[in-house]
Amino acid sequence: MQSSVDSATWEGIVFTYLHLADQFKVVVSAFAVILLALLLYHVDGPHQSTVSAVEEQLLWYGWWILLGISSSIGFGTGLHTFVMFLGPHIAAVTITAYTCKTLNFKVRGDDSFNCFDATGSSSNELVLISVWHIFSKVKSESFFWGLGTAIGELPPYFVARASSAAGQSDEEFSGFQNILEKDPDTLSIWEKLQVVMFNIMRKLGFWGILLCASVSTSKLTKLAIAIIKVSYADTKPFV
Repeated sequence: MQSSVDSATWEGIVFTYLHLADQFKVVVSAFAVILLALLLYHVDGPHQSTVSAVEEQLLWYGWWILLGISSSIGFGTGLHTFVMFLGPHIAAVTITAYTCKTLNFKVRGDDSFNCFDATGSSSNELVLISVWHIFSKVKSESFFWGLGTAIGELPPYFVARASSAAGQSDEEFSGFQNILEKDPDTLSIWEKLQVVMFNIMRKLGFWGILLCASVSTSKLTKLAIAIIKVSYADTKPFV
């Protein structure tokens, strides 16, 4: 038993090494970017104000991405970060906008959700608040939270890729293969839509998978997983 586990671990290490070697340019480029970012972050100079601004943006929007990921994963707790974080954030923006009759207020940091600026004076930019104004104020946080939920839905797709690479099959895999082998004139509307989606995902690659992951429906998820398995079984895998 122990020897089989060690063998599987060794095969996984070899597979990872070969995959990284195949993506050598990408790995080197990523390492260079990380090294340059660390140098800019730790070396003093006039660029530190820009670094601080970039760091603030990355931490803020990274926080919303992590919340989106945790909402999809849940960790078995039923955790839904829209109800716990994004929803209250949108509500706070809405209440503040209608109270202050302006969008000129901070949503993070000191004096956030305050009608007065740092000098203590009230804003003069009074506007008639509408839904579109609220949307423009919360669109970035909402987008990155949604991106996080899509990223959190990706693991089943990668499991499907690994399953196909291992030569495993299942009902969805076999069913979709049968659809591709049928005469196009005999396909039903749903089967034709599946073939169209297959062709689109083959062209878009990973971004097609991310698009499917962003639409959380069981039928679409099962279909996308079957497409990944069929695509990886072909001579030109796209994941």
